[in-house]
Amino acid sequence: MIWSMASIHIESIEQPFVDDEALAGQALRLVLRAEFLGCLPTDTVRVLGPELVRAVGRCMQQADLPSAQWLYITSSSGDLSAPRWRKALEAMNEQIEMSPVPAGEWGPAVSALSDELLGSVLGISTSSVRRYQAGSRPTPQDVAERLHFVALLLADLAGSYNDYGLRRWFTRPRAALDKRRPIDLLGDKFDPDGTEADQLRDLAASLSEAGAA
Repeated sequence: MIWSMASIHIESIEQPFVDDEALAGQALRLVLRAEFLGCLPTDTVRVLGPELVRAVGRCMQQADLPSAQWLYITSSSGDLSAPRWRKALEAMNEQIEMSPVPAGEWGPAVSALSDELLGSVLGISTSSVRRYQAGSRPTPQDVAERLHFVALLLADLAGSYNDYGLRRWFTRPRAALDKRRPIDLLGDKFDPDGTEADQLRDLAASLSEAGAA
């Protein structure tokens, strides 16, 4: 099996993920999220296995996302059972979901959408995108939360679209959104915890699940 998405090109899967489709799905979701967190160890990933997950965990620690589960799997030299991997992956995915890391998220989001489109999606100017990405100005908390929401959307969509498709996803009317475009729901007033956020998450997740079927 070969998965190609964004900068990820997975050609093989190692244990304990080979014999557990749900566990492999958790690991793949983590890797996709790690890409848009700026936490992939290399530009091209070829093997979905324990070493890759451990590398992501080490990067997450460096981004100040601590977890006893990550420390356990990153320091372990032996193979862990599938239940222990499942618990670790759940913890890692949950921490990524709950923790904006704008310093790592600006670059991948700009690369996927362009600074102009990303600015429109976030409801800020293109010049602000460039300043925040460069670190010349700190990212305001509300912008960081919207950026994080978009990064998670991109991670869900990356398994189904190339970069061109990702950009079009935000600008095409969607039946599930009452013919509105995703970009119409986003912007400076967007609430990442609101009802429209749930609609966007569900839409992106449904496409991700269809692509994995």
